Amino acid sequence: MSGRPAPASCEICLHDILGGILPHADGLVVVFRFYLDESERDGILAVGGYLASAEQWETFESEWGFRLRQAGVSAVHATDFNNRRGEFKDWTVEKQIEFSKYFTAVAEKQTEVAIGRAVELAAFDELLAPTLTQICWTPHNRFTALMWCVRTCLESLVVNHSRFIRPRDPLAVIFEQGDGVGEVIDYLRGLQKRCRDPRNWSHRITSFADGPKSLMPLQAADLIVHEGMRSVHEKLAPSGRPPRKSVLRLTRTERVELKVWTWEDVMKAVPKLKDNIGECEKRSASVTRPRRISRLRILWLRLVRAAKRLALRLPGSRTRGGASSFSGSPPSPSEPR
Repeated sequence: MSGRPAPASCEICLHDILGGILPHADGLVVVFRFYLDESERDGILAVGGYLASAEQWETFESEWGFRLRQAGVSAVHATDFNNRRGEFKDWTVEKQIEFSKYFTAVAEKQTEVAIGRAVELAAFDELLAPTLTQICWTPHNRFTALMWCVRTCLESLVVNHSRFIRPRDPLAVIFEQGDGVGEVIDYLRGLQKRCRDPRNWSHRITSFADGPKSLMPLQAADLIVHEGMRSVHEKLAPSGRPPRKSVLRLTRTERVELKVWTWEDVMKAVPKLKDNIGECEKRSASVTRPRRISRLRILWLRLVRAAKRLALRLPGSRTRGGASSFSGSPPSPSEPR
């Protein structure tokens, strides 16, 4: 563990949680943090996390806590850190760059895999959510963007990064405490009960729990979440600014998987969605078959979205009540073309 000081007593350690969810507090642990930007301009949900062994996390917390005390701050929140706000408001650019290297190095050295997902909420709500809700089993008959991002993260982690997960290692998942997390855990536990195939990715997960935002591994996960948000913003409105070197070091490696879904990405994914959903995730055959979203409707939704954006920029195109005069419903076959 080296001669570095252990985390101070006020710092919450992962080991305090693992004792109740992993046998002998030993095994693999993945931590997830999420961020929701509900602004009218964008509306993005991002989820990110790291996988490491319990032993690696113990060393991680020792080194991360050492850097926190060295920096003179209580926690690293990516938005405040990168914008020099809050505890970082008096920092110079040079100090920010220096500690960015320190914290990135700890996360890179003491974890196995970083994984993240980010989705444009308007695209998810209009295209993905209706289809997923109709074809997939969920505990409350709705499929949220948080459920989608977490599910795709975990499946990819188990399937695509299996070399880091030995078959006999227990795998625990810890989420940041927040709205919607309980529903996500209910969904994942439900999948395990419904799927009888022990080879299914969901059965690799031993247990689920949530933890406070101050948990140090969640601070590292915040780095991945922040870069997921930036990636979506950059796709929607390219700034032309070169990425920071610490960001390139964090994201451009085989041990980091970061995927974003903008409106265009979601439209491409919808036609293939039914084939990619496992049998244990599908609703029973007695449930009404879902209405397929045709390519024509996808094209129409694209035109509606473009027209609404244009209407917001043209004051004369809005009705007296402030609502757009453009309808979001496609014309019926009986209407003149």
